[in-house]
Amino acid sequence: MSPHALQNDRWVYDLAFGGRCQSGFYVECGAWNGIISSATLGLHALGWRGMLIEANPGPAKHLARNRPDDIAVGGALYDKGGLLLPFHAANRAGYSGLVESLVPYKKEFWEAGQTVEVRSVTLTDLFVCHNVGPVVEYITLDMEGGELPALRGLDFERFTPLALSIEGRRCDEFLLERG
Repeated sequence: MSPHALQNDRWVYDLAFGGRCQSGFYVECGAWNGIISSATLGLHALGWRGMLIEANPGPAKHLARNRPDDIAVGGALYDKGGLLLPFHAANRAGYSGLVESLVPYKKEFWEAGQTVEVRSVTLTDLFVCHNVGPVVEYITLDMEGGELPALRGLDFERFTPLALSIEGRRCDEFLLERG
């Protein structure tokens, strides 16, 4: 497990829930293959279960095998579902993302992957389809620049995340507007 992922697990379990939440539901957006750099693997080991979402087709095909107790979703989180979007599929964790929002310093790694089209999906549509909620204990977004469009695809009137960890700083104002 990466140090980043270990910090997310510790933050959720120790700080956000004070070590008192023995089971819960997580949603990991940018889950890679469910093992490498996973922000929820430690919670899974504690008995939590959830949904793993990965847009990169290569590692996404391993989600169900690596974490059979979780809901595995291959697709790009976005503010609208059903679109085909250009996605840079890198060969290593942490360097893939939607072409329109991939953070600039990651572009140097693009030659090590390929650009493919992936279907978009919203968090709201996924939650409805899989009967999730209305309360979700933990959502983690690590999508190399695609976090804000993913959050825009969540209906905060219908679903309440108790804890969020988001890579990047562009979501603060959006979240503050929603309380």
